[in-house]
Amino acid sequence: MAFVPGYKHDLFLSYAHFEAAWAEAFTKALGHEFQERTGDQVTFWQDSKNLRLGEKWTVEIEEGIRSAAAFLAIVSPTYLKKPWCAEERRIALEKSLEALKVDSFYRFLKVIKTPGPGKAHEELLSEVQDIRFFNAADDYELPAGSAEYTAMIRACFRHIHELLALMSNKGRELYAAPGAIEMYKEREELVRNLKDRGFTIKPDILLDSGFGKGPIRKAMGKAEFVLFVFGAIFDEFTAAQIEVAQELGKPVVFWVQPGDGQKNTLQRIQELRPPGSEVLGGRSIQEMLPQLLEKLKPKPESQDAVPDSGTVRVYLNYDSTLSEDSRIATHIGEVIRSQFVWGQHPEVVRSGRDGDHEGLMRTSQAVLLFRAANPKPDEWLNEYAKELALPWQIFEKSADFDAKALLVTEPERVRVLKAAGVPVYPYSEAFAAETLDPFFDSLRKARSADAPR
Repeated sequence: MAFVPGYKHDLFLSYAHFEAAWAEAFTKALGHEFQERTGDQVTFWQDSKNLRLGEKWTVEIEEGIRSAAAFLAIVSPTYLKKPWCAEERRIALEKSLEALKVDSFYRFLKVIKTPGPGKAHEELLSEVQDIRFFNAADDYELPAGSAEYTAMIRACFRHIHELLALMSNKGRELYAAPGAIEMYKEREELVRNLKDRGFTIKPDILLDSGFGKGPIRKAMGKAEFVLFVFGAIFDEFTAAQIEVAQELGKPVVFWVQPGDGQKNTLQRIQELRPPGSEVLGGRSIQEMLPQLLEKLKPKPESQDAVPDSGTVRVYLNYDSTLSEDSRIATHIGEVIRSQFVWGQHPEVVRSGRDGDHEGLMRTSQAVLLFRAANPKPDEWLNEYAKELALPWQIFEKSADFDAKALLVTEPERVRVLKAAGVPVYPYSEAFAAETLDPFFDSLRKARSADAPR
């Protein structure tokens, strides 16, 4: 899952194929830094499958750019001369560079592996900060694993992590409850830290008992969490804010500054705290903050959610490492979408693009396994055909798919596969949509049987 909700990947890597080995080492080092510093994985979209080989453009690369939170260019003299690298930049910048700005950051990042001729690397989008992985004395790239290289990886991490955090939290509101004057500095410290991470903090003014509950409800209305920072004083206005949070069903988080005079505060919290609320530890705001940020992380969207409104989900599974099969699968997806099943067009989800394979196998009502390539032996087809034949064993599905089939070249080769009970349809370049009629007949029949009477 990407850090930023609504995106499938955190970073799209744009680089010349000549730099593939360097790019691979870079992503491995950066990924390790993210795991080490945050406990989470940063996700990349990169053309490790050679989709651009021979300078052929593919729809998957374009989708990769649009579905990534940020675009990261690995700049080198070779990169600056390749037409497909320029095309990737064109797509990323189609709405202008300013459209990619988030506060003081851009969603376009430059990593300079080696400088371009005539300082071209600096002139490429000069507004964008670059991170340099070369030695200014001789213009050669820094050796992987060196102290200088590690320092640049850490600089990349800090920059990218701050950008992704800002994007992730943009538009998210938190209510930081105003309280006693003794905790004013601590509350301000908390508010400042959260604003720096992109959160919107409410209320806009320092409410107090003179305002009543109306303004509290209004300020708290869109907040995802309500935060309280306590010392020794627990007054009635604080109690009123807790009551409003409970009325609105808001998750509540408390922090109590350690001290000898906090016994009364802790007792009142226990008396009034809403169900599901939490008291965080730490001797200071800075010690408490990591616990709070962990709690505020956006919840991952479940890939196992079955489509609602009666939508029929058809999973088109193909080998996305093959550019030709990916191209053909786009056409087959349109054929599937053109059908009507139980009053509406099916939702088509595709491997390597619309979620994890296991989640799609569990939640789809129908699966079409497509294979145009014909390697011998075909381990890929054998493995996925076996899953299609035995979904209840492999994926613990309570029932079989409403429809399932293999669409392959040379169907006779499927006889040796362990795919008993799975229909096989022939695929050829002159593909006729009628080939899939039995597949859709099976799906319509199953959906009609399930329909309410």
